[in-house]
Amino acid sequence: MEEGGEGYLCTRINLWKDAYHMLNVPHYRKPCSTEVNRLTKRGYESYDDGENIASPTIDKYLDKIIIWHYGFIRKKEVHPEKIRNMQRNIFLTDPDRKLEGMDSFEWDRWFSESDLMPIGSLEHPPHIREWIKTRP
Repeated sequence: MEEGGEGYLCTRINLWKDAYHMLNVPHYRKPCSTEVNRLTKRGYESYDDGENIASPTIDKYLDKIIIWHYGFIRKKEVHPEKIRNMQRNIFLTDPDRKLEGMDSFEWDRWFSESDLMPIGSLEHPPHIREWIKTRP
């Protein structure tokens, strides 16, 4: 913001399967973008608002700011209903057919082991490490 940019890019890690694996697939296959345009102006609420900003986005933070997305490794019993709700009420689409009959999240209906890579030397933020221990 101090540099005058209306937005900046940062990295988003989409965890999948567990807290130690992330998606490693082409962008078009990702359920969420891994490069996120974070907006600095109060009038912007989403990435779409930022697509038409007048000044260029600042990309020098792309490797310095990391957003860890833990939503896909939430409790397996809760996750299918979360996806159904998001698809119905947020994205206004019919729920994904892969969810049919699913009561407990089955990550491998979307991606295989070969689509994942370990997080390697990346470290989770300190405040989330205790929560990770409760994930199956």
